[in-house]
Amino acid sequence: LFQTLLFFSSSRICLNHCTVIKLTLFKQLVMSNLCRQTSCRAVFLAASVVFCVCFAAMGSRIEPQLREIVAAKGDKVLIDLFVMSKCPDARRCETVFADVLKTTHQIAHVRTSYIASYDGPNKIVCKHGPEECEGDSQQLCAYEYTPADGNYFNFVSFLTCLNRNFTGIGDPDLADSCLSEAGYLGNDQAKIRACFKSKGHTLLKRSVDFTLASHITTSCTIHINGVHRCVYDGGQILDCPGGGSAADFINTICEAAYENKGKWPAVCPQPAPPKL
Repeated sequence: LFQTLLFFSSSRICLNHCTVIKLTLFKQLVMSNLCRQTSCRAVFLAASVVFCVCFAAMGSRIEPQLREIVAAKGDKVLIDLFVMSKCPDARRCETVFADVLKTTHQIAHVRTSYIASYDGPNKIVCKHGPEECEGDSQQLCAYEYTPADGNYFNFVSFLTCLNRNFTGIGDPDLADSCLSEAGYLGNDQAKIRACFKSKGHTLLKRSVDFTLASHITTSCTIHINGVHRCVYDGGQILDCPGGGSAADFINTICEAAYENKGKWPAVCPQPAPPKL
């Protein structure tokens, strides 16, 4: 138990909406004078109970998303965009990645996760108001029921349509219109529309929990294969090793695809020759 607590002590593993607890406290506790006293075993027991409950709660929230990241490394490169649907920086980075995916959609997959907060156990509060929460849910519903081969041609097209009508994001009529424009047909479109009225809040809660667990607070934050890549904030490109243009992101995706499969993708520009 002692070794286990020390192993995890430097990691943030417990999420209670906006409050993150570090197990560093346990490390400090067990190394303190208290452990020289007869109550040391009781302290260990209490710490282990909190640890187990905390870790289980966190795992249940982010496990599905982590499974997707692992799966993506063996298949397509996973692009995570952490956004708010009515945030201008979200529109900017989604527009850039629509261009990126023109080249890389055969080797990359984009997913949006949403930044919001909680007011109580189940009430989600979005920075740009209730319409943004609706827009977030609508986009999550579209993602949830996008066909396996439709990430670029359907889902990204749906985002592009919404972003052209940016002030209307959250309006169900706009979402319906953009579903048709993005090529969602028949049963897929029916499932998404039904989701708007039913499952959307559950998807948003799961997405917000994932974003909180990832400690992301800025729209738009970009991760590629689970690794931080860039931030678009206030019209600026920040914390962006490797550059923030479409060409720069294409290079990163191509390199990640090469790392995944050990073969340079045919859709990618040829890598620059090594410097002599």
